[in-house]
Amino acid sequence: MIIVHRLNGAPLHINSDLILHIEATPDTVITFNDNRKLPVSESIETIKNHIINFKRACFQREIGDFSLLPSTFSTDQTEMQE
Repeated sequence: MIIVHRLNGAPLHINSDLILHIEATPDTVITFNDNRKLPVSESIETIKNHIINFKRACFQREIGDFSLLPSTFSTDQTEMQE
């Protein structure tokens, strides 16, 4: 979930996986996959960065921090298949 703000400044948590597209008209409007629209105060670039940071954090938790693994462990997919 990412946090965006309605035009009145109220924060709102949204599921970024449900976003169909984002447009600037000139306000930023998020369209969800069920065609509901949400005008927000953030720019498209800011929302994009929120989504990237959220997904990065999710994947890091899911796969763990490879820097903590022993040096003999390989993250190379070809070596893992052998």
